Amino acid sequence: MSNQVKIQYAVDEKMPVSLAILQALQHVIALFSSVVVVPVIVANATDVPREQLEYIIFATIIVTAVSTLIQAVRIGKIGSGYILFTGTSATFLSCSLVAADIGGFALVATMSVLAAPLEFLIAYFLGKLRKVVTPLAGGVVIMLVAITLIPLSLEMWVGQPGTENYHSPENLLVGLVTFLIIAGFYVFGRPAWRLWGPAVGILGGYISAYFMGMVDLSALKGTSFIGFPPLKWPGFYIDFSPEILPLLVAFAVVTVVGAIETVGDAMVIQRVSRRDFKKVDYDSVQGALYSDGVGNILAGLAGTIPNTTYSGNIAIVELTGVASRQVGIFGAGILVLLAFFPWLNALVMAIPEPVLGASMFIFFALLFVTGLKLVFQSGINSRSAFITGISFWIGFAAENRLFFPDFIPAGTEAFLHNGMAVGGVTAFLLTLLFELFVGKKTTLVLAPNLQELSKLKDFTADLGSVFNLSDKMIFRLQLLCEEIFVFLVGSEPPENSQQKTIRFNFTAGEEGLLVEVKDRSETEDLDAVVFPENLAVASEFELAKLGLALLGKMAQEVAHIRISGVNYISFRLWDSEDQNTAKA
Repeated sequence: MSNQVKIQYAVDEKMPVSLAILQALQHVIALFSSVVVVPVIVANATDVPREQLEYIIFATIIVTAVSTLIQAVRIGKIGSGYILFTGTSATFLSCSLVAADIGGFALVATMSVLAAPLEFLIAYFLGKLRKVVTPLAGGVVIMLVAITLIPLSLEMWVGQPGTENYHSPENLLVGLVTFLIIAGFYVFGRPAWRLWGPAVGILGGYISAYFMGMVDLSALKGTSFIGFPPLKWPGFYIDFSPEILPLLVAFAVVTVVGAIETVGDAMVIQRVSRRDFKKVDYDSVQGALYSDGVGNILAGLAGTIPNTTYSGNIAIVELTGVASRQVGIFGAGILVLLAFFPWLNALVMAIPEPVLGASMFIFFALLFVTGLKLVFQSGINSRSAFITGISFWIGFAAENRLFFPDFIPAGTEAFLHNGMAVGGVTAFLLTLLFELFVGKKTTLVLAPNLQELSKLKDFTADLGSVFNLSDKMIFRLQLLCEEIFVFLVGSEPPENSQQKTIRFNFTAGEEGLLVEVKDRSETEDLDAVVFPENLAVASEFELAKLGLALLGKMAQEVAHIRISGVNYISFRLWDSEDQNTAKA
């Protein structure tokens, strides 16, 4: 089913306030326990005083709200402009436990602030990293997020070993009630009904668990309806010692892993949020990374654990078809209310784990398919198939400790036992290896004026002998390169053209001849240029762009992305008459 049918409210569309609040509430319910459970685990493992834990939970919720708001509204270049709920990341759990054991939450906060600039660097150099930070790699990471979290959701549904309800009929029934309601809305409901599936499913599971005696509301007793926690800010850790440096490296590595997940999330949320989605907006991806970095700094300043975007909430967007950024804004507001209303906080925390587990199972199952779509967006060829298959299953093996776990060096478990981290880094490294070492490469740099056309024509003609191209393919290559060059030169005001260049990169390999053109002109999007349906009645404007429209007819994998004001236009040519064409 296409995006046009699925989406009820696209990202820029307004929706009734009451509906937006209810949609935001089900997002908050889905993520709330995950947001607070990591700092609680760290606090309990390191004997943090109760008053400080109350403050840490409060600070965690507030930072989650602010980070989510920034992602939704986009302040300047910071923020994606989409619904990207951002909260405490379990990816940081292992290194946070070590940091808290050495220096309490003060050291956790210090590490968070020191590692956060890495996300700004990745965002700033996203243009240079574009060949490895691809939808393919992002899709692999999202798939690995799903397979990492699906076992957790099933564990929550089944129950914790040693507890009273472990493997009990009650857990099974409560989870099934939740699962069947959500699935029923999605399978049998009209598109307008699907947006209520998660909320009704969780509520139905909550009610059924209550009548089975599985809802523990004891935390509500003695909890004030509204209140402010004691301000027990942990401060910063300044007593640095040699053991701190390896810890900082661990936080840096996990921060990069979190950035990889954010890149994947920022790509996926665009696909499920726009009716007219054509390609990834890399400026939005940059904004998501900048926002993530700001969130990590805020987390450190507040004295809590670093953040990352929550992939599971993207599945809720796809499931409900509600992508309006109003949901992200109201979600941030609800989180603030939960921070200042301990009674509501406790009520949400009382939702039984089988209810959350069953709902999360559906969300993460759909998330896996969403990541798969992102992989398919890149096209499936021998290269992409190798990267996807190897990276995914290496990540799977790492997550499940299937590959010589006894040989894992001490201190590296936080990384090497993290499937998302290992698989994601593998995808990026394999992509980089293909980029660096597979195929012959050559480059031509031209000044942005039409007098350089003859140089472009001569250079592309010489590529015939360099890359063993047929005459027919050389003709197509010259035609397309000249059309793009003229288009870019015409898009650049004369007063700006003196200090700029247009760079052509040619790479020949088994997948054909890849051409990438790079420049900084303020040009229109090539994807908006289409071949006229009827040349006899085509307008003068359409005829003027006829050469560019041929690009989509004569080449494959045509793409035009813009990052930080730089255009990257690429296409691939394959000589069907000569199967030896472009062999490296």
